Amino acid sequence: DSTRPDSFAIDKMLINNIDGDIPYLVAANKQDSPEAWELDAIRIALNLHSTIPIMGCSAKYGTGVREVVLTIVDILLSADDDDDWDDDEDYQDSEEASVG
Repeated sequence: DSTRPDSFAIDKMLINNIDGDIPYLVAANKQDSPEAWELDAIRIALNLHSTIPIMGCSAKYGTGVREVVLTIVDILLSADDDDDWDDDEDYQDSEEASVG
């Protein structure tokens, strides 16, 4: 919620607890509001590295939501290309368990 800087401390804590191997982005909701913080200011407040995408959106009006979802998909597909999931024993075990 980019209109509530009082929640940024909790957001920052959650972001800091993300495993370094997990790709993510920050979706700054309520960008349609006059009280919304600028994306650059949010990046600074959350101490986000420049490589972490931050995107504005408005769930209320749907503005930017599609772009956020498509970017998440792109990030996950890129991460999948970087990792060889077939060589991951945990992944193979879960695949075998789900097949039966």
